[in-house]
Amino acid sequence: MPSHIAASMFGGAGGRGSRASVGSLGGLRNALRNEPDRGSASTAHTAHTALATPTAPEDDRQTLRLLNDRLSGYLGKVKQLQEENDNLEKQIDEILTKRKTPEGRDWDAMEKPLDDLKKQVKGITMDNAKLLLQIDNTTLANDDLKKKLGDEKKAGKELEKDLEALKKSIGDTKLNQEQTKKQIGLVKEELDRLQQEHKDEVDVLYEKIQDSEVKVEIDSQDSNLTEILNKIRSQYSNLGKTNLKETEEKYQSKVQLLWMSSTRCSVSYSLLLIISPFLSCFSLPSLTTLRWQRPGTLKSCRLERQSSRICLNRDKLWMLRSTVCTAWYIHKSHFTYITCQSAMKYYRVKSQTQKEQQLSFRSDE
Repeated sequence: MPSHIAASMFGGAGGRGSRASVGSLGGLRNALRNEPDRGSASTAHTAHTALATPTAPEDDRQTLRLLNDRLSGYLGKVKQLQEENDNLEKQIDEILTKRKTPEGRDWDAMEKPLDDLKKQVKGITMDNAKLLLQIDNTTLANDDLKKKLGDEKKAGKELEKDLEALKKSIGDTKLNQEQTKKQIGLVKEELDRLQQEHKDEVDVLYEKIQDSEVKVEIDSQDSNLTEILNKIRSQYSNLGKTNLKETEEKYQSKVQLLWMSSTRCSVSYSLLLIISPFLSCFSLPSLTTLRWQRPGTLKSCRLERQSSRICLNRDKLWMLRSTVCTAWYIHKSHFTYITCQSAMKYYRVKSQTQKEQQLSFRSDE
């Protein structure tokens, strides 16, 4: 127990009905010095003011007597309290002298429960600190989870936007596909129509060729048939090369323009399968188809008709290629360029094969 705290003492006026309590050394000193407490002073002041108020203004003498009696009683009580305070001071001094001696109490027995309580307080404090750390960690983890949740929500919204864009692009692709199918159908119809027209024209030309003949009389003594044939062959060979070169230049220029302006492509390999059967219908005929009636004498030659037929077939072939390339160019396809190149290569190979056949036919003649 601390030494600056004083124990409470009980007493009264004449040893009865009064109580004096000292809670600290300062209060004890004031009590020993006969200094009244602030509370007691205020109480006495209120009592004095209450007593000073006359109950009846007419009886001043009776009031003065009553006040004198109360004052004498109060002074007697004050003397009695001073005596009691002296006794209390003596008792307090005895108690203080007893406290200074080490044989008063067994402090070790009192400190053991205090040490246990201190340990318990320390353990509780550590538990509280751990709980605070766990709370902080849980709060941080909760903040991280909230942040991740916000990021996931943003990512989900972005994915929804991407899905909407993909759905829109799918719809556009389906629409383009339908338009492309319609255009392919139109191109097929155009190809069928051109094929039929070409077939009809070829049949008409064959009928005209079979029905018409050009008679040419040649003096075999003054003319050299080999030189004439060589000249004709060279002329038509040059004419075919010139037309082929012009066709290739026009085709290459068209393909380059289409290729430079195209940015996206989606077309199938079926274009080559559609074009290949129709290209065979536009093959070049023999440059010179001669009809011999007897050895050594040239009776008829169909050079002019064959020349006009060559030019007609070449123009139709160019128109067909331009139509197909223009129709399929709507898709802006890289494969369109490759397919047209394949078609051109096919045409070159076929023309070369025909030329070789013609040369072999001439060599046989």
